[in-house]
Amino acid sequence: MVIVWRLFTEGEGIFNGMNADETGWNVAVPATNSTKTGTVMLTCVRNVPMHLNSTEKCQPTVKQFAGKLVEWGSENNSQSRIPSICC
Repeated sequence: MVIVWRLFTEGEGIFNGMNADETGWNVAVPATNSTKTGTVMLTCVRNVPMHLNSTEKCQPTVKQFAGKLVEWGSENNSQSRIPSICC
């Protein structure tokens, strides 16, 4: 099974005027390196943060925004682990 997504994120507060374009996919494959049955999710994500104003003077904030996007994505990944259902 393959899951494909595209996500647009718009910044608020100190990140006002910034946005990010994210595309990614997951591939679900059976776990083979374990004695337990289950599924492994392989993930690839491309995230492009942008500032709508002059990017030269905003580079530190753009880097901070990019860091937050990675942090939020990691949090979402750990929260979305699906328990294995055994029959």
